[in-house]
Amino acid sequence: MGGVEIQRVSSDRELDALVGLFNRLETSSVTPARMKTMRQAMRRRDVLAWSDGRPVGFGLVGLFPGMEETPEAAARFAVLPEHRRRGIGGRLHAELCRLARELGRDALEVQVPGSDERSREWLERRGYRETERLFSLRLDLVASTLPALSVPPGVQLVSFADQPEHAVALFDLVRETIADVPGTVGEQVPEDFEAWAALELDPQSRPPEFAILALDGVTLAGAGWVQRDGIEKVWHSYTGVRRPWRGRGIARAVKLAQLHAARATGCRYSLTDNHVDNAPIAKLNRELGYEPYDVKITLVGGTVG
Repeated sequence: MGGVEIQRVSSDRELDALVGLFNRLETSSVTPARMKTMRQAMRRRDVLAWSDGRPVGFGLVGLFPGMEETPEAAARFAVLPEHRRRGIGGRLHAELCRLARELGRDALEVQVPGSDERSREWLERRGYRETERLFSLRLDLVASTLPALSVPPGVQLVSFADQPEHAVALFDLVRETIADVPGTVGEQVPEDFEAWAALELDPQSRPPEFAILALDGVTLAGAGWVQRDGIEKVWHSYTGVRRPWRGRGIARAVKLAQLHAARATGCRYSLTDNHVDNAPIAKLNRELGYEPYDVKITLVGGTVG
């Protein structure tokens, strides 16, 4: 297409342009420092679409920790509304397919909101198929009355900020518990501690004071952490309890401790996703007052060859 160029992101100027577009087009926000961390930890290839010297679209493709053996790479791409229907999305998609092959993958995994029917239909016309569905949930921390925090007997709640020496134990906990999560998340057990820690223990986006550890003596029985999304929002990204400690209310205590901490620092909303088949966490989220506002649909494309 004349007047449009697709280029790899390589300079700080281009990274700033990528961050600006991402924050404008996506429902979550990211800082330049966080974007750099994600690019390194995910071995990501990022591109921008330029028109008349201005960035009008972006594409990202990489591998989350735990995707070392998957046939697909995680991808996102979007174009500014005023520049759509010009073929730019198709060109971004083609470039992401090529970059996925550099990563040794022959398919792309993308996620779209259920409310975005046009994007889902665009992907389906190109051979993508739905593989899973998540409920998007929101809790208004100001309007809601949070239950009082009750900690199970014999369990102590501490923050990762106070006891960062539990980093490796957290990694082991995730590897044990994530396999019980329905869907693709449960299939993506991380293998590389350094890559996992760069993403999940990054203090720039995951405040360590919001990462709550549940200790039974010296044993890490459960944990949970959130991602800070701007000033008003936190994204509740993980809650896990080891099997022998389940059914004692530890997950509820961990989530409540995080919600109280987030509200105390001025956060207005807590967001989270819930796989349609994850009944235990769905029940807990309902009890805490979370309400659905959309769904997220994961689709996987055919071969990118």
